[in-house]
Amino acid sequence: MFSIPTRRSATRRAPRRGRAAATSILLLAASLTGSFAATLGTAATAHADTAPPPPAGWTTVFSDSFGGPAGSAPAAANWLYDIGTGYGTGEREQTTNSTNNVYQDGNGHLVLKAINNGGTWTSARIESTRGDFAAPAGGKMEMTASIQQPNPANGLGYWPAFWALGSPMRTGGGWPGAGELDMMEDVNGLNQASQTLHDNAGSSGHGLIACPAAGSGCQTGYHTYSVIVDRTNTSAESLQFVMDGTVESTVTEASVGTAAWQQAIDHGFFMIFDLAMGGNYPDGVQGSATPTAATTSGASMSVAYVAVYEQGGNSTPTATPTATGQVTGVGGVCLNNQAALNTPSNPIGVGNCDGSAGQQWSPYTDGTLRAQGGCLDAVSAGTTSGTDVDWYPCNGTAAQGWTRQANGELVNTNSGLCLGVPGGNTSARLDIETCTAAATQLWTLPAGSAGSNTVTVTNPGNQSGTVQTAASLQLHASDSASGQTLAYSAAGLPAGLSINAATGLISGTPTAAGTSNVTVTATDSTGASGTTAFTWTVNPAGGGCGTTNLALNKPVTASSTENVGTPATAAVDGNSGTRWSSAASDPQWLQVDLGSVQSICKVTLNWETAYATGFQIQTSNDATNWTSIYSTTTGTGGTQTLNVTGTGRYLRLYGTARATQYGYSLWEFQAFGS
Repeated sequence: MFSIPTRRSATRRAPRRGRAAATSILLLAASLTGSFAATLGTAATAHADTAPPPPAGWTTVFSDSFGGPAGSAPAAANWLYDIGTGYGTGEREQTTNSTNNVYQDGNGHLVLKAINNGGTWTSARIESTRGDFAAPAGGKMEMTASIQQPNPANGLGYWPAFWALGSPMRTGGGWPGAGELDMMEDVNGLNQASQTLHDNAGSSGHGLIACPAAGSGCQTGYHTYSVIVDRTNTSAESLQFVMDGTVESTVTEASVGTAAWQQAIDHGFFMIFDLAMGGNYPDGVQGSATPTAATTSGASMSVAYVAVYEQGGNSTPTATPTATGQVTGVGGVCLNNQAALNTPSNPIGVGNCDGSAGQQWSPYTDGTLRAQGGCLDAVSAGTTSGTDVDWYPCNGTAAQGWTRQANGELVNTNSGLCLGVPGGNTSARLDIETCTAAATQLWTLPAGSAGSNTVTVTNPGNQSGTVQTAASLQLHASDSASGQTLAYSAAGLPAGLSINAATGLISGTPTAAGTSNVTVTATDSTGASGTTAFTWTVNPAGGGCGTTNLALNKPVTASSTENVGTPATAAVDGNSGTRWSSAASDPQWLQVDLGSVQSICKVTLNWETAYATGFQIQTSNDATNWTSIYSTTTGTGGTQTLNVTGTGRYLRLYGTARATQYGYSLWEFQAFGS
């Protein structure tokens, strides 16, 4: 497992930049669609305790308005604690999980407070448990918070911040390459804030500037600090730093460089609130060490709300808990997140069952086992017997996947090893071990759990057929647990078709024309299930697919060719003795220009021995934007006749997984229209 990131933006401070002219900001308002757009060019409003709703076309994927009782900790489902000191920046406070340092005030605010205890400063730093806040390709993402900065009489050393790190930092990615977005930083109690991007290209944002809105200062009122990442055009991405609805600086992919930009931006982020004391940034601005003996103790940063919005996507997790309660093991002891401490790398053990938060576990439908907003995790994704387990932010890796076997073993998906109590010592930290079905490896999940298995149903692609013509389609599914029997069911099948519950074979003779939305579900003996959806178009009798090969001798291009003897043209020349073959790497593609937009109902692939197990059939009207009309990961080779439904001028075979060590090789690529 990887330790908490030990750097923050103070290692490089952005050069100060002036704000854009008001006329430019007002022009930008017409093109921006984030939640701040409506306020561009206007004064800041009074703070709101509730996160604003998303603008039209956007989705709220996360928000917290901190509505807990006075003195309560922030919600464990949303936030985890960083406990430590230094963090690689020279800051001098000890961050804690104490409600003296971080708490909800009962009036809709999160409070982070710095306290001097006889020369030792304590404060707080918390992270969002989620690390998947991302701008989708073709869309946008905004992270925003309403914050009142600390207002001490003497603020030397105070360093409040609202920022985000790239999620690769939680799985071994390095700083600054994995990306850091600083939405708000201030130092020394100044009525200012800076906003910065950190990446491998040495990018910046803007240095310390005054809060732009009238009516209150940074320390005397609530102000909004935001970043919007724009990936609408994935060839020309950008981000904007915003204060009180005013765009203060813009950073573009072109200015950073494509490689550094993609490494820093094109992934998820997790957010951080912290109140540091002293360190490189405040010391550098002051020109001497901070805090000093005169620095005021007890000032706090107050957060009214924080929210994340996305346009063109929705990163809201789809996994759900199947039950919540105690997980019991040998001798009736309970699986226990030590001291109920939701901080990364916290040890996992067992103890007397006491109903504490650290013993409330939920098996999730994605195969994880969660407590207090985090996941049961094999340390550093270890795969050797004796690897410790810990509490860690959920990150979607196989090291956090668990499958309960029928005998009670919990098998780690990544390693194939079992969760165990080492040597039966119930005071020891738990680990993963070679599975032996010993009593120390057997666990009982909370009552009502449907198991932690993952069932995956392979999507067969959209289907087509003809009235009164027999149809047959074999569905395939897999289960993360061995030895499971799957039962199949289907909803929305065309009239005349049915599914075999034991085999997953759909068969029958369609009796009516039309397009049906079909959903197939596979369920195992523990109750875990998976689904897939596709359309099935039934054409009237006497119509259906034509017999003319639309691709014959049409212009064709390919991502690569093996040699001059296997050109792309050989796949559309009507000669089954000539072939196209690609370079031996993934992905590869073969693209045919049909000359005009065509309605495509069937594609035939005549593979040479080097075929694809994973591929898509795609259509496009401009050879740039593609729509998949067929997809598989279980290609069989030979001659494959695929019933499809789609339109486009361009038709493409897009190979993603080769069946052999060689490239992709096709004797013929044929297309037929309705």
